[in-house]
Amino acid sequence: MGFRIVAHALRMIFQNFGAALKVTASLYVLSQLVFLLVALVFFGSFSFDAFNQGFDIDPATGAGFPGAGFFLAIFVAGIASIILTTWMAVAWHRYVLKAEYPESWLPGAYPSGKVGAYFWRGFGISLLLLIPLMIVLALTIGLVVQDGSFVGVFIQTLVFGLFFFALFLRLAMGLPGLCVDQHYSMGDSWNMTSGMGVTLLQVAFFGALIAALLSLVGSIPGPLGVVITLAAGWLQT
Repeated sequence: MGFRIVAHALRMIFQNFGAALKVTASLYVLSQLVFLLVALVFFGSFSFDAFNQGFDIDPATGAGFPGAGFFLAIFVAGIASIILTTWMAVAWHRYVLKAEYPESWLPGAYPSGKVGAYFWRGFGISLLLLIPLMIVLALTIGLVVQDGSFVGVFIQTLVFGLFFFALFLRLAMGLPGLCVDQHYSMGDSWNMTSGMGVTLLQVAFFGALIAALLSLVGSIPGPLGVVITLAAGWLQT
């Protein structure tokens, strides 16, 4: 059942590929462009791979350690990316649930603060999951440090993603409803998914597997890597 749900979601994207692009592509590109601009300013490279290379820091003196400007830029880029991704999610849900097709490549603002409501609900869920997610991350990050290869990244992303998706799905079933004025609390979402543990775990597994596979794509350097990473990230989102 879990595989069928994931397959159905992918079918909806590819069967409505043109609409999916028009509803989400411009917002997704903007959400990633902010990070590419940070990479260009601080690393001189218009590539996601620049973040993997990092700064050349002298361990003895600390010379080369990034200043406050870098962390501020990352914070601002992160907030902008989250807002744009939320906007994209609302646009897609409204297209699926209400057949609301945007007139341009940039979906318009929605009434009644739907993007804001979606954002704050997602923020609340993220805060609720923060502590257990940090525990899982701490337990799996050693795999990456010890292995030092794609295998470590793959395993960490799979374990982290599985744990995140399983909990997130239990709490986030009410998010699409916010886009069409049907309000369900996190408690309502948790109760609605009671008895669906195995199915949601399967969905979480396949979702985490896809995320882990796509994380390997992100290591490709150069302009081709940027294009492939954007395409893979858009599909994952």
